[in-house]
This record gives sequence, structure tokens and C-alpha cells, in this order.
Amino acid sequence: MNPNIKRFNKLLINIGLRLDKLEKSDIVRGIDAAKLRYNEKERLYRLLEDLKRFAIEAGLLPRMQGIIHALEKRIERLPHGPHFPTVREAQSLLEYPNLGILAAEERPRSEHEAPEVARLVVTSSTGIIFFDDILPSLLFACQQNMGLSASDEEAVSVMTRLWPDLLSVVKGRFILSEDNLLTQIQLMVTAERFDLEPPVVIGCSALDLCHQYLETPSLAYIQAEESSLLTDLASLCEQLGVPLTGFPRPTALDRAITMLHIMQAMAQGVAPVYWPQDDESTDYEDIDL
Repeated sequence: MNPNIKRFNKLLINIGLRLDKLEKSDIVRGIDAAKLRYNEKERLYRLLEDLKRFAIEAGLLPRMQGIIHALEKRIERLPHGPHFPTVREAQSLLEYPNLGILAAEERPRSEHEAPEVARLVVTSSTGIIFFDDILPSLLFACQQNMGLSASDEEAVSVMTRLWPDLLSVVKGRFILSEDNLLTQIQLMVTAERFDLEPPVVIGCSALDLCHQYLETPSLAYIQAEESSLLTDLASLCEQLGVPLTGFPRPTALDRAITMLHIMQAMAQGVAPVYWPQDDESTDYEDIDL
């Protein structure tokens, strides 16, 4: 047998055995298991690069390209998560003394009206409530109507008292929300309606962290019993096995508590492992030429 082919087969078998072990894994439980799994996947990527490099140096790449591509596809189809660096990130966030978990609850409106925030809640990483208030409704934006009704005047008066409290809570805190961009838009729109100073929100999204944790691109499908998009708190809870407090109509406080539970689950490295949607199998055998 050609010595280069023999060496290629040896590298191939090593990668295949490691892949077999990972493909048979079901649920990763605990921080140590998550770390071992992540390290093993990273090692697979390095071994595959070594195999490619050897094939190029030995002049085997044109003949072995199909086998290498089959290995790449198998690695891509490995069960997702947990992503160990995100486990560490969740741990760090929960230990951060100035972490605030912000959740909003929208007031039902007609399809022709812009959504309006009805309630805002900000809690600590231990569940201490920093802010929890129902925001009044305003029929017309302050700067668009000089003659406010009595109810609107009362709404403005209430917001004038509440808003400084919210600003003081958010200021200097790292804010975790379900969707950081959406949260900023909601707060800016609310401030504009009441002609108030918009808060500056510095933080991250629970959605983004969960995508990292489960090693899925944003808005990507994960194959479970029923494929669903990771676009809201309910889908996050389903994928991570965390109950959604108050389901099917969670309040802002329910959502804040659920985000805390999601962070705790990620910090513990516990999550179901789902197969990617593409479940096509590709077999290969080492070559004897």
C-alpha cells in the first residue's frame, strides 16, 4: 500500500471513531460534560484541518476530496450545544453585581395602532425587583397634541413620576432582555410619546445568548419533535427545557423570572441536544489504493 494512503487512512479512522462517539451522544448534562464535548468538537476541527493539509502535501487532495467533504458534513450534523464559552459567559453574567434583567409587557392594541408598553420590570440576577410598574396609556403623543384630555394629562403626570425611577435603575447596569434591540426601540418609542428622555440601555439579548449556547445561527431551525424558530421566549424555553412562568400569557415579571431561569440553565451547562435539520447520512470507508 502507498505509504501516503496508509497515513491518510490512519488519520481518517481516528476522526471517524471520534465522530461515532459524538454522534451517539444524547443529552449533555452538567458543566464538565459540556466542556468535554466542546473540546472534543474543537479537536475534531483541528484533526480535519490536519487531514486536509496532509492530503494537499501528499498530492492526494483530488482523489480524497469526496471523503473529506463527507467528514465535513458529518461534523456539521453533530448534535448542537452546549457551547462551553457561552456557559462561562452565562456564569459571568449571573455573578455580575450590576446585572439587570428587563422584561416588557405590551398593551393589546388594534392592528392599526403601534404597540404600547403596558408594564416594565427590572430584576437582579437573584430575583430582587428593582422596578415593576404599570405604564399609563396615552391616546396622543405629547408633542403632537397641545390640548390633552384629562385622562392623558393624568397619564403624563404618572409617567413624569415613574420615568426617572426607571432611568436611575437602568443607568450603570448591564441589561439582559429577551431582545435587546426590540427593548431599546420600545423604550425610545415610549419616551417619545410622553416627550421624556430616552434611557440608554447597554446589555445583551437572551435570544442571542441562546443561539450561541445551542450553536445555531440566529433565526435558524433546530430539528426537534416540531421544528420551531428561536425567535421568542417560548421557543427558548422549549429548546432548553425551561418552564415558561405564566404560560400562555406571561406577565412582564413572569418573563423576567423565566429569563433568569434560562441563564441559570445555561450557566449549569444543561440543555437538550438536538440534531440539525439536515439529517441526511453520508457513509465512507477508508481507501486501500
